[in-house]
Amino acid sequence: MRLVFSFSAVRSGSSFVFENLHGVSSTAYSLVFATNAAAMLAAGACFARLAGRGTRLNTLLSPGVGTALLGALAQVLLVTTVGETLAGTWTTLFVTAGGIGLVFPSAMSIGQAVGRTAPGAASALLGGFQFLFGALAAPLVGVFGEDSSRPMALIMLGALAAAGLALAVLARPWEGHGEPVPAVQRARFLRTLVCGPARTPGCVQVSRDTVGFLSDGSGLGFAGGALLVGRTLAVLTALTRAAHDPSGGSRDRPTWPSRDSFRPPGAPGRRRRVLAVTGHRMPAAEVPVSVDLVRRLLDEQHPDLAHLPIGVLANGWDNLVCRLGQEFLVRLPRRALAAELVAHEQRWLPELAGRLPLPVPAPVRVGQPTAEYPWAWSVVSFLPGLIAARSEPDDPWSAATTLGGFLDALHVPAPSQAPVNSFRGIPLAGRAEGVLTGLAHVDQADRATALQIWETAAAAPAWDGPPVWLHGDLHPANILVDRGRISAVIDFGDITSGDPAADLSMAWMLFTPEQRAALRQAYGRADDATWERARGWALALSLVFLSHSADNPLMRGIGERALRSVLE
Repeated sequence: MRLVFSFSAVRSGSSFVFENLHGVSSTAYSLVFATNAAAMLAAGACFARLAGRGTRLNTLLSPGVGTALLGALAQVLLVTTVGETLAGTWTTLFVTAGGIGLVFPSAMSIGQAVGRTAPGAASALLGGFQFLFGALAAPLVGVFGEDSSRPMALIMLGALAAAGLALAVLARPWEGHGEPVPAVQRARFLRTLVCGPARTPGCVQVSRDTVGFLSDGSGLGFAGGALLVGRTLAVLTALTRAAHDPSGGSRDRPTWPSRDSFRPPGAPGRRRRVLAVTGHRMPAAEVPVSVDLVRRLLDEQHPDLAHLPIGVLANGWDNLVCRLGQEFLVRLPRRALAAELVAHEQRWLPELAGRLPLPVPAPVRVGQPTAEYPWAWSVVSFLPGLIAARSEPDDPWSAATTLGGFLDALHVPAPSQAPVNSFRGIPLAGRAEGVLTGLAHVDQADRATALQIWETAAAAPAWDGPPVWLHGDLHPANILVDRGRISAVIDFGDITSGDPAADLSMAWMLFTPEQRAALRQAYGRADDATWERARGWALALSLVFLSHSADNPLMRGIGERALRSVLE
């Protein structure tokens, strides 16, 4: 907010500084405003590029404040030692505007992300305080005199110094508070808002369907910050036209981006067509599962836990997952097939957990079938974090390395008693029928490319090593992110043994080509044939996700992203 105070001082004071003190005409002052707008736009473009590469917003916030503070300090020293000069004032304001242009999107995104549990209230507070500080700053420049630019410079310097102090003492950006939505979405969204409609050269045409992105409070905060930069250009246009046309002019408003507008990281500049894949609904529960059932089972078998509060956390394809107090989760199978998978977790996860570099949900209590409920069930430790499908890691390269190391530790030869899975870890030939059926529903323009990729993967040499342990269902909804870092891998119900390429397919669901290379390097033993089969697995699984997600937009989004990554 102190930054807004400083910015308002610039906006209210720069007009009389340039026009009254330096004799600049109104038309020429539009050029001054244009250079300040250009500085903010350049800083916004720099922010977009760095954020798109995974740079933390807190890392971008500090140099922005420092640059603006340096510009204000230079203006004060210049007026004090040299006096009023047009070139000096113009240059220092250009530097200050550049710093402000870098800070606005960073600060507002972080503020909204911190308040994401109440995005409306956070947005109202940010907007309200901006107007309040702006209203307080605007008259001060004139109150302290109109014969020098010193009041404007001192107000700017004081506000920016306070902002720097608050940043260091209160915000502590090195702790990474409030890192918001995935960097690739921030970058594309900023570029769209700043550039406007597609007819502006180099920009992306987007539609109004923005539910997926703007439903996150941090997305709204980022939109607000980006709009400030875009509106600077709008004011510039209005001022320039006003010099020649008293009626002013109109401006184009950027349209809202849809989820389909955000290509996967690393994709080329063109948009790929929306995929015409049909979907089936999730399988129905074969027995009624509910919080009341969980309570009764705990009363009967684990009464020492029965007093803890219970709430539904997820109701997925296979299990009802309930939060049990602060430390535990309860997993109840919804159908017979899932019950077998829970039994696999109960048998093998305790043995694997000790040698894996990331936490996994090994059961801490085992529930037995009853007359009311026919299958075994589990109590597992609660692992903090959000799934990577909703909260991507702050540093995707580090995340790729982490997951590569995890898979390297997991993929060791499995005993002959390891669970058998007829669908995972098998030779790709066993997935051919399903892939060809799924490809029939892919957009025709993509079908030939997808078929060629599949045929190349299926022709790669088969896995000739011993069957290794596999997670079996590794995708971004089974990876947890806490404080911006990969924190756990969950849901080992499909645990099996076989070809490691099945698990490595996850690289196409979360990472860019460069980040996939980092995962492969950390994994250390994926030859070209294994990597080619992994791409084939990514194609096969993306079609599964797409064809069984009519009522599950999360899995559909994972499938869409994976398929686009495979095709690019």
